[in-house]
Amino acid sequence: MRTLEPTSRDLAPVVDDERWRAATEAGDDPLVPLLRRAREQAQVLTGRAVERITASVPAYAETVSPEDLWLSVNRNLDLNLLVLAERRDADVEELMARATLGARRAASGLSISDLLRAFRVGYVVLWDGLTELARLEGRETVDRLLEDAGRIWELLDRISSAVADSYREAYSRRDLDTRRRSLALVAGLERYPADRDQLEDDARQLGLDVNGAFVAAVCDGHLPPLGAGGFLVVEQPDRSVVLLQPAAGARSGEIILAANLRQAGAERVGVGLAGHGLAGARRSLCEAQRAHRCAVELGADLLSWREDWFHCLVLEASESLEPLVGDAVAELQRSPDAVETVTELLTANGNLSEAARQLHLHANTVAYRLQRLQDLSGLDVRARGGLLQAQLALALAGRRA
Repeated sequence: MRTLEPTSRDLAPVVDDERWRAATEAGDDPLVPLLRRAREQAQVLTGRAVERITASVPAYAETVSPEDLWLSVNRNLDLNLLVLAERRDADVEELMARATLGARRAASGLSISDLLRAFRVGYVVLWDGLTELARLEGRETVDRLLEDAGRIWELLDRISSAVADSYREAYSRRDLDTRRRSLALVAGLERYPADRDQLEDDARQLGLDVNGAFVAAVCDGHLPPLGAGGFLVVEQPDRSVVLLQPAAGARSGEIILAANLRQAGAERVGVGLAGHGLAGARRSLCEAQRAHRCAVELGADLLSWREDWFHCLVLEASESLEPLVGDAVAELQRSPDAVETVTELLTANGNLSEAARQLHLHANTVAYRLQRLQDLSGLDVRARGGLLQAQLALALAGRRA
């Protein structure tokens, strides 16, 4: 039996079996029994994750003991499964435990890219395990898992962000008060509503209206001065975070921020939705971070959450989602007719007659194409969850084309 060292304060708290029993016995959501079975396989999943992390991130073998890594992965896995079963977000204590881990990894000399890669590997192992178990249960459970994919990856993303921000804060601590407060503001937004009073004080000291509108953006590297306009630029080791409080409407603030970053020559820009107050700023920052990561992977100049949210969600989990619709992705890549038909069907919200009208085809021709797609790939767009799977397959096919 593995036991905790007394100094392992950054590990997720132990989840007692009684709490798990209460979480998994309530309701009839097919996702809950799936999560319970995943917990029963925690030893196996932890072993897989540790093996893959040490294989894909060699620095871990040099800086982190096997016991430390195993315990961290195992506790994080158990916490994630419980939070998903209870259909809630991670609480302040749970996030702070993860954030402390980020600071300790920074002190050990592990790079932030290696740290985040390890978390990503661990989350892929978790998702792969869930999809493997879901397929054993049947189509209903697979569909339910797919429907909840966004919520699952949002939780995992928030935990990774807490770890990353803690790392960056430890790495980037400087003497200048404005610099310190700016970094604290970004880290505080990630932890919000924890330390709310301190966050509000930092924001006010930086000249921000804590009750006003906020738009956040994230881009690669460091920026030249953006000039007048109320931009707060926070430089971190690997990126820049930009906050704007728009004087006009929220949508115009997103446009203004994107335009100024383009003009400044910013690369791999992600822009979040405008929001009000510190809660809105936190959400906008989270969206900007996710859009930025997608822009980096795609090599795109700029992605906005307002316009590109679905593709960002798909791209974040592409390696894990594709097994659910892999045959459909392959068929869409082979058949321009199938792509055209599915695209118009989605535009028509599943209305076959309207899709046929837009394609200037007889409805029977459209029905034949959809039947052929089903025969070759198993994707039935008319079944429950079929349109969602079609949209997912189309996005993955477009990315890889």
